[in-house]
Parts: sequence; structure tokens; C-alpha cells
Amino acid sequence: MRDGRAAKLPWSRRRRVLEAVALVALVAPLALAARWRWAASPDGRQLRPRPDALEYAAAAQAIAAEGRYYLQVGPYRVRPRYPPGWPMVLACAVRLGVGGDQLWRVTGLFGAALACLLALVAAGAVWRLAGGAAATTTGARAAGGALAAGLLAGLGWALAPLAVAVGRVALADEPAALVACLLLLGTGMAAAATRWPAPAALGGASFGLLAAMRPASALLFAPAALVLAAGGWRAHGGRWLLRRAAVWAAAAAVVPLLVAGLLWRSQLSPWRWSGYALWAPRWYADAGVTYNLRYALRGNDDFERGSGARPIPNLQFYAQVLLGVPGLARDSYLGQVWPALGWLAGLLLVLPRPWKRRRRRPGPAAARAPGAADAAGAADDAHLFRTAPLAPDAADTAHLLRIAALAAGVTLAAHDVAFSLYFFPAARFVLAPLAFPLLAAAVACGLGIAGLAPGAPRSGAPPGDPPPATPQAPARPWLAGWGAALAAAALATAIVVAFLGFRRDRGVVFPGRDLRVAVAAWQRLPEPARATTTMPFDPVEAQALGLLPPALVRQIRAWGALPPTVEVRRLRALAVIPAPLSP
Repeated sequence: MRDGRAAKLPWSRRRRVLEAVALVALVAPLALAARWRWAASPDGRQLRPRPDALEYAAAAQAIAAEGRYYLQVGPYRVRPRYPPGWPMVLACAVRLGVGGDQLWRVTGLFGAALACLLALVAAGAVWRLAGGAAATTTGARAAGGALAAGLLAGLGWALAPLAVAVGRVALADEPAALVACLLLLGTGMAAAATRWPAPAALGGASFGLLAAMRPASALLFAPAALVLAAGGWRAHGGRWLLRRAAVWAAAAAVVPLLVAGLLWRSQLSPWRWSGYALWAPRWYADAGVTYNLRYALRGNDDFERGSGARPIPNLQFYAQVLLGVPGLARDSYLGQVWPALGWLAGLLLVLPRPWKRRRRRPGPAAARAPGAADAAGAADDAHLFRTAPLAPDAADTAHLLRIAALAAGVTLAAHDVAFSLYFFPAARFVLAPLAFPLLAAAVACGLGIAGLAPGAPRSGAPPGDPPPATPQAPARPWLAGWGAALAAAALATAIVVAFLGFRRDRGVVFPGRDLRVAVAAWQRLPEPARATTTMPFDPVEAQALGLLPPALVRQIRAWGALPPTVEVRRLRALAVIPAPLSP
């Protein structure tokens, strides 16, 4: 309270807050409905695909029950093959009462959060860029462009076939993509801020969690974080960088320390976070087999990804995924064709105009005006839809966008090179970099819509706001008017059509059964009978569903023969557990 009046937010800030609330209210239910209802699959409840989702859920049950990391394969406890970061997150849901067959819904929450985050980032970028040019666009048009950009980005991720396919099962891909985006956002905000340390803590904590979930992804995003930190160093100096780096590093160490403590408590090596070498020695025993140039140029004969069940070069596979080139399964794409246009829009937004621009000689009065040369230089560095120089805050935003674009390019190159050399190609490995063309396309359309029509003075503005600038109607390229609205409508239509086509696809449906009945019947058998029969269920699946808690396992004296599941066959082949006796 000041002078008897309640302090109020400025009109433009209130509008931005209301717009952000509206975006979240629209995008979050849409993303959850796409994953939980419209494209829901029995795979989520059945803990598929296996072994990924099954072992994530089983390890989460072990962490929640007694703070140890293991798989219960009959009477044997063995280490899981995957890093413990995602099971630790799922263990929190288990402690809150989420059942094992409902853990797939947790992934959908992360997907909805990522869709909302992309919507807010796209809207914020348009607000800063279009809202800063007061001579060419008013707040109402900036709000319209920002809302359109946010809706496009949120809709694009909420209904993207690839994002929905991995977001409707208990996999770590979409949560890891969210954490990676928070890593870049927090580090980028820390590079732009001068006194606020919270973004540095967000970036560091996100890096630590990403390393616990996907150590390879953390390494691939580290160069982008260095690029953003270098931008902050150039803007604020070395002492500022050291202070922010200390906050970032301290936050980044929290989750890895928790992981190391969990592994130590589980009597595992604290520095070996995954068990790939144990579970897949064929591919992980030798680095030359795990990564090889042959996979990038010719593909891997053991993993067909092309049409007609044929191997294709990994470079071609990831190029098709990242650019949206048809030829793969529907769930391999964020969208078809338009991602390539999104990458192009991103280049046009951050690079100087590629065509030669004729400059007019300023008149005597303009030449004497202070800042005339700076304004002309800013106009030459305009983005695709700009028709006048940027205001200072928008110019700072454009500079930050160029640094962010460089970080995105480094991230894309790192992912493309690393996974092209990797023996197993999968579209979900590049899920996080696919957010970049979506953001670029949404921001480009939003900036065009912000210049849709000549502005009019804002009426009814609260007292204390600065008077609106006199509206101008400079000549605009066609793409900065109705063309941008048509492009946004076409993009939204393509997103919806791709989702509907993906929803019609029906994969392999595995028959379901009530495992609880089988486990209860097996427990009621006398111990001599159990010892002479084969276990009628998968023990890892029973653990994942919470049907084999540690207290019950300690009471079982006779397990009988183990069923020939994937885990049992692998452990027998590795002589970790003994082979069954011959009759």
C-alpha cells in the first residue's frame, strides 16, 4: 500500500500473467488427455515396452520399500540395467500411493509440464521481441502474437506422435526432455540475469537430475551449457561467472550424491550408475562395438528401422526424424515436413538478412540526431518479420536468442553425431532437440501475427501507464500479415492431422491377465509343492506391481523353478544364477 492505494501490476504485465495462466489451462489438459485417454494404450498398464518400463517400475518399488536398488528375480537380487534417476522419481510416486500399474501416468504429467513450458517460452519470446517495438506494434497485437505462439508450441508438443508415444508409458524419455529443457532455460536465464541466483540453481539441479536419468544426455547437453555460460561471461565478466558457477555446481551435485548414496547402500559401485555391461555384454563389452562409424554410414543389421524392415544408415534415420521426412513409422516423428520449416524459420529469426539491403542516406536532420547510426545498424540486424529497429530490451532479447540458437545448434550436432555412431537407433533419443524447431516455428508465426494489422491506440488503460505510441502502418512483407496467420493455421492443422493418424495406428496388443490372482494362488501352495513346480508368473513383474514386498520375500523359503523370462534367460546365460536341473 502506498498513498492509500493498493499497488497494481502494470497493464502489460497483468496481461502477460493472464495469458500465461490461460496457456497452462489450455495446454495441460490437452496434453494429459492425449496421453491418458485419446491415445492411451494397454502398454502403460502392462509395463511395456520391456524390459525398460518393467525394470523402471520394479526398481522404483525396491527404492520406495527399503531404499535399495535391485531387481527381485526369484530369490536373487540383481542390479538393474538402467541408471537410477528415473526409478528414484517413480519411487516418490510409489510412496505417495501410486500403484505399479499406474506409474505410466507419472510420465504423462512430465509431458504436460513440458508442453506448458514450451508454450510459455514461445509466448515470452514473442512478448519480448514484438512488444519491444512500440513504433510498429501495440500491446494488443503483441499479446495476440504471443498467445498464438504459445498455443502452437503447446499444441505441437501435446499432440506430437513421438512425444505421446513415449509419454503414455513409463519410460524416461519425455521426463528427460523436460529436465534437459529446464537445464538450458535455467542456465540461459542465469547468463542473462545479474543478481538473481535462482536460475543458476535451476540449471545445475536439472543437470544433476539429467545425469542421474540419462548420463549420456547430460554429456550431450553440457556443451550447450558451456555456450550459455560463455555468453554470460562476455556480458558480466569473470567474477560474475565464478559466483554463478559455484551456485550451479552446488545444485548439480545434489542428485548425484543421492544416487551415490543409494548405490552404496545397495552394495553397488557408487560410480557405476548403469548395468548395461552386465545385461548386454555383446554391445557394451567393447567401445568399438557400442560406437562405430559403420552404423552411421550403413546401419546395424540387427535393428531394422527403414521401410520394408530393412536397415538404413543411422545418419539417414536421424535426418528423417529431425526434418520430418516421411518413410518411418508415425511414432518416429514430432511431425512430418514442418520440422524442416521450423529449422529454417529458426535460422531466419537469428541470422542477419541474407539478401543485400540498400541503405538510404539519412537527411541532415537525421544525421545529426543522436543514435541514428545505431538505429540503422539495428534495422540491418532485424529478424524475418521486422519492419523497424528493435527497442533496447528487444535488442537484448534478440542477442540472447542468438546465443540460445548457438547452444541449440551445438546440442543438435552433439546428438546427431553421438547417436549416429551408436549401435541402436531410436527416434526417442533425439526427443529433446526436436523442441527447437517447434519453438522456432511457433515464435516465427507469433511474430508475424503480432504485425497483422496497423495498431490503434489502447483505450481504457489504467492510470499511470505510459501513453501508447502513435500507430504506424509501414509496409510489411506478406508473411508478416495474413500469411503468418495462415501459416499458423496450417501448422496447427498438420499437428492435429498427424495426431489423428497416429491414434488410428494399432500396434501389437498383448493379452492381459490378473497377476495378483496368480501370485496369491502360488503363495497358498505348501512349500513342498512350490519347490517342485515352476513359478507361474514373472517375479520382476510381480515386484513392479508391488506384489513381492521385502517382508513377503523374507518369508518365502521355497521358490521352485524360475520361469524363462528375459531377465532369467540373460542371467542364466551369464552364469549369475544357476541353470535349472535336468529332469
